[in-house]
Amino acid sequence: MYNKIILLIILSIVNFYDKVNGCLPVITTPAPITTTVCCQPLTIASHPRIPAPAGTPAANLDECAMLRRSSATVCPVTATLTCTRATGTSTSEIMLQLLNGNALIRNFQGTGSSITATVNCVNGLWTTTNAAGVVTPFSQISCSQLTVSGGDVVENIPATGR
Repeated sequence: MYNKIILLIILSIVNFYDKVNGCLPVITTPAPITTTVCCQPLTIASHPRIPAPAGTPAANLDECAMLRRSSATVCPVTATLTCTRATGTSTSEIMLQLLNGNALIRNFQGTGSSITATVNCVNGLWTTTNAAGVVTPFSQISCSQLTVSGGDVVENIPATGR
């Protein structure tokens, strides 16, 4: 008899809980939405090449080196900047400077035929790490070379005779 009473009480509690729980509002917390703030691809218009400003390491170098900007066309997160010596020239130094106005943010230099820098998109801005280790946006680029000798080309054109 006690078993039947206990069973009846348990069934009543389960039934009551089912009805009450069905009426209680349920609050769910949505998963956080994380989005990446994209940078625009690096272009001549967005990050123009400028002559090295006075007072910067490349101020007295030649501006004949070739600058190449490489980035994805859709939501790039990194990009590559390459400064290559001008065709037909010999150089003793290549220098790539990242600037904000006339303020030098970062200087890359080398003695080979080119120098490459990788830059990062942070919160929608193209950035580099400055000498103090701080991630800093930049807006202009200079690409220079110290020319040792220029090209010297001979071109022979076939003549049709005398």
